[in-house]
Amino acid sequence: MKLHIKKNGSISDIQKEFNTGFPYLKIEFFWHSHANRELSPKNDKIDPLTSVAKLVKWDRDKVIKVNEQMKTIEFETMWEKKYGLFVQVFRKSGRVWLETSHTDDWSLERQNEEGKMMSSIHNVNPEEENAWDEY
Repeated sequence: MKLHIKKNGSISDIQKEFNTGFPYLKIEFFWHSHANRELSPKNDKIDPLTSVAKLVKWDRDKVIKVNEQMKTIEFETMWEKKYGLFVQVFRKSGRVWLETSHTDDWSLERQNEEGKMMSSIHNVNPEEENAWDEY
């Protein structure tokens, strides 16, 4: 999968594109990095309507290749090292979002499959907007 990061786009544009490939995962952007296996502070989350241009110093748009076998920690680290953005993956579990910090060694595919399984147990369809509790 490829994520298209438009400098003049918003964080929510990136989130929607990621969620298309991984319907039981979402990514949130934060102002600061979080330590390995630690939770990101909720008050550090960047508003999804924030323009990418406010966060980066790039001259042009970027395309990020995402491999479903990539470990969650590799995915998050890639954003920080290559693009200067702090990302945290969340997994759907029934009607709540779980920060994946304790399962960062799982692949994105495994995270998504776990979210699918947990949501099916609780009869939650990812297309049901009201079923997605806010982090």
